Amino acid sequence: MFQRRNPIDADNNSSPLAGRDVSPPGTLPAAETPEIEHNLQVYQIELEMQNEELRQSQDDLLASNARYLDLYNQVPVGLVVLDAAGLIQETNLATATLLGVSRVKLAGQALSRYIFHEDQDDYFRFRRQIVEPTPSCRVELRIVHCDMTPIWVQVDAVVFPDDQGRPTLRCMLRDVTERRQLEHSLQMKNQAFNAALSAKSIATPDGIITEANATFLRLWHIPHLEEVVGSPIAHFFMHRREAMAIMVALDEIGYWEGEFTARRGDGSSFLARALATVLRDSNGKMTGYQSSVMDVTERKQAELALEEWNQTLEARVAEHTRELKDSVERFRQLADATFEGIAVADDGILLDGNQRFAEMHGYELAEMLGRPLSDFVAPQSRRAVAKGFSSTRPRNHRVFGLRKDGSVFPLETHMRVGPWLEHSVRIITLRDLTEIKATEGRMHSLRTDLVHAQRLALVSEVSAGIIHQLSQPLSCMGTNLSVLRKLKAAELEQCGAMEIFHDLEADAARMRDIVIHLRAIANPGQIARASGCLNALTKEVLPLLRARADHAQVHLKLDLCEHLPAIHADAIQLSQVIFNLMCNAIEASADVPLERRMVLVTTRPHAESGVELRVRDHGCGLSDDSIERLFTPFFSTKSTGMGVGLRLCQTIIQAHDGQIDGFNNADGIGATFRIELPVDSPLLMSPVSA
Repeated sequence: MFQRRNPIDADNNSSPLAGRDVSPPGTLPAAETPEIEHNLQVYQIELEMQNEELRQSQDDLLASNARYLDLYNQVPVGLVVLDAAGLIQETNLATATLLGVSRVKLAGQALSRYIFHEDQDDYFRFRRQIVEPTPSCRVELRIVHCDMTPIWVQVDAVVFPDDQGRPTLRCMLRDVTERRQLEHSLQMKNQAFNAALSAKSIATPDGIITEANATFLRLWHIPHLEEVVGSPIAHFFMHRREAMAIMVALDEIGYWEGEFTARRGDGSSFLARALATVLRDSNGKMTGYQSSVMDVTERKQAELALEEWNQTLEARVAEHTRELKDSVERFRQLADATFEGIAVADDGILLDGNQRFAEMHGYELAEMLGRPLSDFVAPQSRRAVAKGFSSTRPRNHRVFGLRKDGSVFPLETHMRVGPWLEHSVRIITLRDLTEIKATEGRMHSLRTDLVHAQRLALVSEVSAGIIHQLSQPLSCMGTNLSVLRKLKAAELEQCGAMEIFHDLEADAARMRDIVIHLRAIANPGQIARASGCLNALTKEVLPLLRARADHAQVHLKLDLCEHLPAIHADAIQLSQVIFNLMCNAIEASADVPLERRMVLVTTRPHAESGVELRVRDHGCGLSDDSIERLFTPFFSTKSTGMGVGLRLCQTIIQAHDGQIDGFNNADGIGATFRIELPVDSPLLMSPVSA
């Protein structure tokens, strides 16, 4: 820099006052004044020149400082100055951008706030460089951006004293995230390369192997990688011509895939399958070869064994196919030879059937397949068939079939769900009842005669009771008339003559009812089905049984359910059934102690939309042989019985589409007979004249 000169302090040679007496101020000689003014002007000019130089130096310094600040802020790496406590003293814009935080907010903050939590220990050891200073230090750790994204940075730092001599840490932060990702990717590729199940290798354009994974060493039985690296590719082939052919194919088309015979380090061989490709750089220049090899010796042996097994299996399948065809043909012949029709249906569509099924309906089987099953059912039976299809339980039905010529014939069907061609279908067997119905007609005529004889016998059995039942009203009527004659002169109201007349009318009505029932039972021509109540039929039978019960000292008890559904039946026929069952119960209870002589009649709704009547006695019960033969014609447990009573009851109940059975009571006292009847159900069988 320039050095200031003062003309007053100048040496004698340069000062105009040198060697002269200095007068007090304000008393300068007039002769020296011009010289002094000249020197002052010269000095002023020098000062102005020096000031100009100083201003120029200051401008240069400011410009240099601005360039430094611009360089400091625009440098692509982060610069941070930390004090001994790890607080940020100064940062540049690159650091603020790296962290996503403004420089103002960074000032005075601890840098550890922005260090990833897993790298805090590395950062602590890094900061110890302030306590134990070294010329420089370096560490790589992760910092957290404001959006919580970790960023890998390389921190280079030096310890430097500040203006007051205190140690500071001047750090330079470089973003190495991309390099770390590349290193990680390369590491993963190396791990995948070494952990691959196939033998992988890389070779130079000259065919010299430079890399090989552990599977390569294991497959070729080579203990050390050094024995592979530097060896030519052809060294690992049993036949060098195969290696040369592969190299030629790679040079021509860039890849090769196939099998070759490999040679191990001990001289043994194995069959290998390989995929080889050419490696190229970003400019398309070939840089080498890579290959992936697998030992397929065992697979080839398995393929040969599998091929032999396939041939054997094909022969067995062909043999089994022939056997299956023969079995199917035998089954078809057997199905066609059966006397019953067989049909297979799904969703109401006929899928298959036997020849007998087609013959029943007067069709060829081919023209029946694929048609709705309802086409072969008479209109009056289609509802019952549809109901059978809606149930999954096996069911028996008696329906009417429809032939091709339009005629109707009776059928008995059995329907169940079963497998057919790997899915569930309806399998139906059909029996033509035409001949059976004709036989039943002949049997019905014989049964009618038998029933009539049974009814006549039944009338003779109850005639004594009926006469006794009639004698009582007649006696009452005679007594009342006698009393009426004695009270002839008395006033009618005072003597009770009106009540006597009422009793006479009631007894007469009772006698009429008894005669009507007796005539109905004896006359088979008076039959009429109508809707009625089972309770009412039960109550109407009681007067016919009252005398017999009183004679045997048996108590008749009714337990009838109210609001019982109506039934569609022949009242006279059902009355006969109830009469027979109650007569049997009275006879069964007649030989037991007096306190047990009771017959209980109950009615209840049935679980399957019907009604139920039970007649229970308190007798000795039924033997096992009797239970099995209860409804067998001409079988009776009574010495004087004909064995047609229960059979007649069963015939009547079945004609009403119902069921009847008998069993011993659970408490071991007596037996119970049970009748189940449908509610207003259409009848499939003709009415039985009883």
